[in-house]
Amino acid sequence: MHKKGEVQFYWIFVAVAGIIIFTFLVNFGLKFKELQEEKTAVKVLNQLDETFSSLQGTQFKTSSYLNIPIRLNVQCGTLSVQGKSKKTENLIFSQKVLQGDVLIGFNSYKMPFKIANFFYIIKEEDTYSFVYDNSNEKEVKEIAKNFKSYFPDNTEITDNPKNKVKVYFKQSNNADVVVSQEKVFYKDGSVDYYNEAMLYGAIVSKDNAKCLFEKTEGEKKKVIEIYKQKIESLPLNCNYQPILTSLQRLENVQSREIKGISANLESQNKALLNEDCPVVF
Repeated sequence: MHKKGEVQFYWIFVAVAGIIIFTFLVNFGLKFKELQEEKTAVKVLNQLDETFSSLQGTQFKTSSYLNIPIRLNVQCGTLSVQGKSKKTENLIFSQKVLQGDVLIGFNSYKMPFKIANFFYIIKEEDTYSFVYDNSNEKEVKEIAKNFKSYFPDNTEITDNPKNKVKVYFKQSNNADVVVSQEKVFYKDGSVDYYNEAMLYGAIVSKDNAKCLFEKTEGEKKKVIEIYKQKIESLPLNCNYQPILTSLQRLENVQSREIKGISANLESQNKALLNEDCPVVF
């Protein structure tokens, strides 16, 4: 009887010890999994920063490739991976969720001086058709050629679209995106654009474009203030009033007038060279 009790105690001990060891291993596995996921999240965010930095190091429009192994959420100014968030000053135009192989295009946003860097991110499987007809073929081909330079294998310029996202330049029931009169129209909204860089951003990022353009407006005001201060230190015998007036107009306008003001600024800045005066930008 005593021996039977010892046997029962032994098996109870073994069972309890087994449960404790199993629980430890499960908890260890979960903690290890969480640690690996956190390391992966940090790695993904760091890789993005490194890619953005390398792209900004070039003076040319360019693109790059990156693999995102886990789900990346992209909101205006915030990147989130596995519950880990990171604020970013980079202006990232993309879908809200990215995972897998992605392509990244880069361009400087200018008016005519540099205001910000735009990054366009698309999934490798996403394809775009820029659709023309007889009335706008030349215009559409001109607009689309730089987009195609970022994503050559993902872009077609055609009058017979076959790709996933169809970009038309007049109303069409077949369109996913319609570009008309400095507006980009989606099936559930629209956004204004004033130059090519903004247009491309609006095409690849309908969810974040409006917010990012608002952030760009803030950057524009900061850069203009820097140039206004610079003018105060330039030679008094040179006439900088035309540029100053144009800068003040550009600072306060948010409409199609922006293109005209930007063109005037470029001409006014070049004219200073003919007067042997230092340029502003």
